[in-house]
Amino acid sequence: MNIKNLKSVADKKFPDAPVTYKLKRTFFCVLKYIHKNDWTGACHATSAVMYMLLKEQDIDVRLYIGEVARGNIIFDHSWVEYDGQPIDAAISNTLTQGIMFSPVFCGIELETGNPTESNYAFQSGQGLGPEMLFYSSNTLGFYLDGFPRHSKGLWGIASILAKELGVKFNIGKAKEKYSDEHWLQKS
Repeated sequence: MNIKNLKSVADKKFPDAPVTYKLKRTFFCVLKYIHKNDWTGACHATSAVMYMLLKEQDIDVRLYIGEVARGNIIFDHSWVEYDGQPIDAAISNTLTQGIMFSPVFCGIELETGNPTESNYAFQSGQGLGPEMLFYSSNTLGFYLDGFPRHSKGLWGIASILAKELGVKFNIGKAKEKYSDEHWLQKS
């Protein structure tokens, strides 16, 4: 994955304005992190961290969990939306071996510059699987606290990325703000 090319597409499609600048910087910071650290299948972690980082910059985003369909492939997933459009870095590093899609920024697949072919409002009629139901029924704080790859859970990862972005992020204050929140269910 060539991050430089993806940034170029994002810059052409979404010229810098205060909000789009912050969205792009945060998105690419998270995208680089998940690929550098081989976060395969880390949609919950990725979306939760991106959600907090964007909210800390006063960007009105939503955190979703639901089914996503692409062609005949249907999978449970989580992502962030801004202005009704998906922002999804994790889709580029899925759990399913050999299946990776273009990262999606504000509804655009950055490898092509075209609207995403993934349907983020898909409903199979089967509903979410047990793992996703578990996460959707628990708080964001429960999930963030339980992340095993950092001594401070995902709060610690968010703090590392916030520092890289130059965004103030106090773990204690973030816990007060976000611990009781939940993923919104899309399907």
